[in-house]
Amino acid sequence: MFENIRKKSETPKTSSYASSLSSSDAKSSDITSKYQEPTHMLQKPSVTVLTAETEFKGVLAFSGELHLHGRLEGTIDAESGLLVIGDAAIIKADIHAQDVLIHGKVQGNVFASGRVELRGKAQVYGDVRSNRFIIEDGVVFVGRSEILSERAEPAPDFTQIFTRINGTKEAKSPRSA
Repeated sequence: MFENIRKKSETPKTSSYASSLSSSDAKSSDITSKYQEPTHMLQKPSVTVLTAETEFKGVLAFSGELHLHGRLEGTIDAESGLLVIGDAAIIKADIHAQDVLIHGKVQGNVFASGRVELRGKAQVYGDVRSNRFIIEDGVVFVGRSEILSERAEPAPDFTQIFTRINGTKEAKSPRSA
């Protein structure tokens, strides 16, 4: 009864990859083409995750999408892409990216050509320059914000808001005339 089981377990199993390498008619170009990623996979943006155990000091440049959950000191630079700073992340850096979503702690200036979102228990100590800026209730933000959009209107002039106090003609009522 156990002889059949031993014979089966003693028989080495070869994978399709190993058997294609050992066959005499297999060409290296066939193997390469068989195991390449499909072209539709290459068109999707890549997602990189740096876990909470990660510590980094220096310049971090990326494209695509980066989820940062560890600690970083330096500069983060991505002309296009999404930077997600996780709850446990502590960042001391100037950030340049297209879109930035912050859940953790950031000390430094944030520049985004798209949007900056502060969510959850985010704490940001620095200036934010972006086209859109979203701050969720409960977030700590100490700094200045500036809208980069070309469609931003100039600040109105509120110097002449008092018409009755200054005694201007518009302030007089028709009854007193």
